Amino acid sequence: MNVSRYPSRSEGVGRKLSRCGPIHGEKASTNIFASGAELPMQDGYFDPPTYRSDSNQRWRFGCPHTELRSAGFPWLQLLTHPEIWVYRGTTMGATMRAMLDAERERRLVQLAADRIDLS
Repeated sequence: MNVSRYPSRSEGVGRKLSRCGPIHGEKASTNIFASGAELPMQDGYFDPPTYRSDSNQRWRFGCPHTELRSAGFPWLQLLTHPEIWVYRGTTMGATMRAMLDAERERRLVQLAADRIDLS
C-alpha cells in the first residue's frame, strides 16, 4: 500500500505515540505521555473497520490477509507483535516462554563473547 496516497493519515507520523493496553486503570487513549503527542488509538486515528491487530495470537477485527491481497483497505492501521510470528507456541504463554528461552540463550552467548566465566 502506498501511504503517500493518503496524506491525511501519513502526516506527522513522527509525532504518533503507540501504547496498547491500559496504564493505571485508564484507557491508553486517555493518557498523554508526551507534550503534544497524538495517540494512534485516539478518535480520528482509531477506526475498527481499518484497524487490525494480532494481539494474543488472534486477529482483532478480522484477519487482514484477503483485503490486503485485493487492496481492499482505503488505509490500514496495523499493529503486529513480531514475537508472535517468530517464536513457536500453540498458546500465547508458550510463545512468550519460547521467546524468553531464545533471549536467555542469546544473552548467554553474548556473555561468553565478553569472556564472562559461565562455569
